[in-house]
Amino acid sequence: MLVRNMGILKPLIDTPFGGGPSTWIEDFELHLRRSGFTEETHFTVAYSPVADPSVARGIGGVLATVHEISQKVVAERRVAILRDLGAEAAAGTAEDTCRIAAETLGRHGKDVPFALLYLIDADGKLARLVGCAGVEPGTDVSPQLAHLDATDADRSWPLATAFRSQAMLEVTAIGERFDYVPRGSWEDPPQTAVVVPLRSIKVNELFGLLVGGVSARLKFDDQYRSFYELAAAQIATAIAKARAYEEERRRPRHWRRSIGPRRCSSRTSATSSARP
Repeated sequence: MLVRNMGILKPLIDTPFGGGPSTWIEDFELHLRRSGFTEETHFTVAYSPVADPSVARGIGGVLATVHEISQKVVAERRVAILRDLGAEAAAGTAEDTCRIAAETLGRHGKDVPFALLYLIDADGKLARLVGCAGVEPGTDVSPQLAHLDATDADRSWPLATAFRSQAMLEVTAIGERFDYVPRGSWEDPPQTAVVVPLRSIKVNELFGLLVGGVSARLKFDDQYRSFYELAAAQIATAIAKARAYEEERRRPRHWRRSIGPRRCSSRTSATSSARP
């Protein structure tokens, strides 16, 4: 891996070694085999000349200073995703909202290799796929319908289980569940995914479910879990706004405008009662 990146590092080393100024790279992305898998890492690297009066050029070598910034880079990237979700998700119907949210997530394949958004029918028996990113709808990994009143099959997402438990589920070894797993931004496909409830403002009620892939190049740690929980909360908030808007539009026009006259009448009554 280091040999592959020497085209980037060699000029940075050669400059101070040849008598030039110090050099650095703010964010050097490097994929290292550590913790049992190939991990996405980021470093700030600086090279400074080391003086040596005993040699002709006065430069005896180069000092390399390396500082890992992986957590910072990934955290900032996820904040940007959540910001985009908050800015773009709410639009039109609940279905439109989910489609736009999926498109937003699809632009961030490093953290979200694929995403599926399901809305739950009013009777709580069916979940319908209304938005997806990184994969076409209707494949074995992206079924368009899921029966929530049945037992989850081994080669499917545990949507019914997540619906009943109303808790995030971690799904491992997904390459054994499905014929094809979307790769996202990397050569190797993810082996882990999550199923996250999209919670309604009503107690024990869900709008839907989010299925999201976990990068094959990152650990699924507490920060990753928190990111998906926050993403689901952003999407659920946008769905709630869309549903409220839909409900408002379904109300009779005279009912929607009835609040105005009542307030006017109240003010008139108060004015009348104040007269001698």
